[in-house]
Amino acid sequence: MEKLKENYNIDIKLIHFPLHPETPLEGRTLAEMFGPGKDIDAMNANMAGLMEQEGLPYGARSNTYNSRLAQELGSWADSQEGGEDLHMKIYQAY
Repeated sequence: MEKLKENYNIDIKLIHFPLHPETPLEGRTLAEMFGPGKDIDAMNANMAGLMEQEGLPYGARSNTYNSRLAQELGSWADSQEGGEDLHMKIYQAY
């Protein structure tokens, strides 16, 4: 997002969207989420290549987690002065 702001005269508005709200709070494996027949290692390798092309860090993962609480925190941050800083901290932690 920082690169977009540097290269273009744009304002960024984050939209909190529950992509997989059915994910339990304790999370689940990507194999469980995508089902049998998906090559998780290949998917991670593909994503790593795309991220590398853009100069972005990427850590392969095997699990996914429910992001509802982080989104609620982000929504609260939207109403606070300096809330954008919290969004960046959440993205960096992820």
